[in-house]
Amino acid sequence: MAHDSQARSKLHPAWAGVVFAAVAWHGVNICSRLGCDYLLSVCFVANLILAAGILARSGLLIGIGYGWALIALPLWAIESFRVGFVAPSSVALHATGIGLGFCASRRTLIPNGLVFAAVPVGLLALLLARLLTRPEFNINTAFRVQEGWTGLFPDHRVYLLVQLAVYAAIFYCIPRVSNRFVCGGG
Repeated sequence: MAHDSQARSKLHPAWAGVVFAAVAWHGVNICSRLGCDYLLSVCFVANLILAAGILARSGLLIGIGYGWALIALPLWAIESFRVGFVAPSSVALHATGIGLGFCASRRTLIPNGLVFAAVPVGLLALLLARLLTRPEFNINTAFRVQEGWTGLFPDHRVYLLVQLAVYAAIFYCIPRVSNRFVCGGG
């Protein structure tokens, strides 16, 4: 794992305000249209962690937030296509997480042990969604297999275990790829 002094972000902490603004804009929009259940989606959690990482200049938090934003992007795109609607605030939320996450990762060494912090964050987001959100929204796939995947995964527990394994592999690779090819410091 990178030493804390090596993992300090060189991205100005004021950029965290841009992430917080995108989170707030989409949060107000989504709560007024669908209710506040979606505030526990990994998209929101990722952006809040990313903003905290930029503010704290923490490579660990930036890696967690950016990684979950990367994972959430295709899931959000598929769901948006499925329902046939994309709110401008949602585009801003996802673009901000990806764009500023990339900028922050270019200026930050991400600790190699990222997987050991990022996967529990995902499990916590899943648990909170299961406990605090309505099943019909299926936030973070906490209640059932996502539509379109039921033929491949008829059992929700197996679906969650496969997701966990894929996410762990992604978070294992993020620091190795980012530090070597994006940041250039590893």
